[in-house]
Amino acid sequence: MMITPGGGIGKITIGENADSVVKVLGKPDSSDAAMGSQLMTWYDKHNAKTYQINVFSHHNMGATDENIARVKAIRITSPAFSTSEMIHVGTPFGELQKYFSLRKITSTSKKEISVYNDQKNGIAFEVAKNNSCTAIIVFARDGGSITYLNIGQ
Repeated sequence: MMITPGGGIGKITIGENADSVVKVLGKPDSSDAAMGSQLMTWYDKHNAKTYQINVFSHHNMGATDENIARVKAIRITSPAFSTSEMIHVGTPFGELQKYFSLRKITSTSKKEISVYNDQKNGIAFEVAKNNSCTAIIVFARDGGSITYLNIGQ
């Protein structure tokens, strides 16, 4: 249940074959694929109103391993996962700032969520209007081209 910035969440790691994730978590409850990318979602107890795990993967077109979709980002909404600093969903924004160099990258008006990331360490946080963390996203450290995905909105 460990969150490792730039590394992974739980048993899922950045850069691994997306097929391996399916072997660990089972068939996703939801999946969408296009243009070499795939977004898979698992819900706790297969109920869309509960916690979710989202995995975004992408094929490296033109590379020798282009047939393998590599995990690029992992998002969780469950407070059961935490970093070594005990940062988890539900942590107040002020606590996040103590451990990470956060920069606001986007806001969504639909659910009044702001997204802050620490690009260098490979972690981002969705923060609600009440300043509580509602989701955590892990991606490659210094993952230059990773952008926020409107996964759970």
